[in-house]
Amino acid sequence: MAKLADVQEGTSVFSSGVDQKIVQFSYVATAPEKSVSGSAPTQWTQSGSRRVHSHDVRSLAVWPPYSPIPSSHKRKPSPNVTYIAPVLVSGGLDMSIALTPALPASMTSSAIAPRVVNPLTTRVTTTFEDSYYRRIAYTASMCVSRRARLVASMYETGVNVWRVLSIPGSDVIVDGIDASTDPETRTAWEKVLEMNLNVRTNLIASALSDDGRWLAVSDMYEAKLFELSFSVSNAEIYLVDVLA
Repeated sequence: MAKLADVQEGTSVFSSGVDQKIVQFSYVATAPEKSVSGSAPTQWTQSGSRRVHSHDVRSLAVWPPYSPIPSSHKRKPSPNVTYIAPVLVSGGLDMSIALTPALPASMTSSAIAPRVVNPLTTRVTTTFEDSYYRRIAYTASMCVSRRARLVASMYETGVNVWRVLSIPGSDVIVDGIDASTDPETRTAWEKVLEMNLNVRTNLIASALSDDGRWLAVSDMYEAKLFELSFSVSNAEIYLVDVLA
């Protein structure tokens, strides 16, 4: 089912659905000559489209929201005051929320054009067709195994695991001779696992047991449990898919 969102000025509408594409429709003049009423005839026309997501788009919203109050009753923008460009918020089955500046192209030639500000600070351009979008970061993408000194980082379809190295005691530190013990050059961690999963949507949760033996990840439809085994010789971790 298509989703619709309207900008505050009521001159642009955004629509999307299962084809991953967000389409913009604009209310524009269709001919330079004026009608009998004295104004140029206008109609809705498709003015742009973008693929911001990798799967079905299920929700659209615009900030500030559209207000049905007639323009004659709306507060006019004050001179020399910055105008915040509207932002289109979209989300879907790829489990990512995208923010896209969505200033109507018609407003780039208006009197407020020099005062338009991009609230996302991605670039100066704020029109829907040319602006850069920004994804909202995950809020629970890191998990820690204290006893095993492991840190797991979850991203869209995979997980990376790092081992936090022990700090050598003062009796074994030899400055400038061994990079593994020199406090100025030694590394504090090492990557021991990089895993990309075949999932239906982006990952939404991950957990690492305190002893570092179990790693659990889940997308919107399926949970996966892995048993981790350590190799001391080459500092790597091997996985066994318990639920496979």
